[in-house]
Amino acid sequence: MVEAAEARGTAETKETVAALSEEYLVGEAIALGAVSAYDFLKAENAGKKVFVCDGSACLVAGTQEGLHEELTKYFAEEEIGHICCLGRCHQGGAYQHAGANFSGKESGDLAAQFERGEADSSDIYRVASTLPEPILTAEFPGIDAFYEPFRKLLAGGDRGALFAELKESKLRGRGGAGFPLSFKWQSCREAEGSPKYIVCNADEG
Repeated sequence: MVEAAEARGTAETKETVAALSEEYLVGEAIALGAVSAYDFLKAENAGKKVFVCDGSACLVAGTQEGLHEELTKYFAEEEIGHICCLGRCHQGGAYQHAGANFSGKESGDLAAQFERGEADSSDIYRVASTLPEPILTAEFPGIDAFYEPFRKLLAGGDRGALFAELKESKLRGRGGAGFPLSFKWQSCREAEGSPKYIVCNADEG
């Protein structure tokens, strides 16, 4: 659906929403919701050819004003738009062109791309750790290893101990509100009635 909206230039027109709704057999609200989250499909970005990242890391790095100025050498001001984080936080100076993401940290980077066609949008970089045993880059032991502590608690039959450990861990949900998992479980456990029903937007894994 996103590709279909992109081919039309923007998602924020009644004609586009109606066409997508009919083509994909969904309601117009669903069609608009699915495509309007993308910056490059917003009506204000129609006709833009290059997008400057306005993610926090790039802004803090102080690279974006200079990047925007450099881009005006190759694009008209009305052809330059802005887009949310492009995931190049490790480099800064991020921008998107022709559907690919780049970093323009050095003054010669844009010339290499737009004058000589030598740009590289690959995201290969080294991840290092000073710990004796790296945590985030350690070898993945398999999903069973992560479930093992939970299985042991269940096998012990002490639900109070399980809840206490869950509360102590301070685990939170993956949604924007970040509700403590122990609070969610406690609410379900203490709710009256049988059977109990849980209403959940399971779109976060």
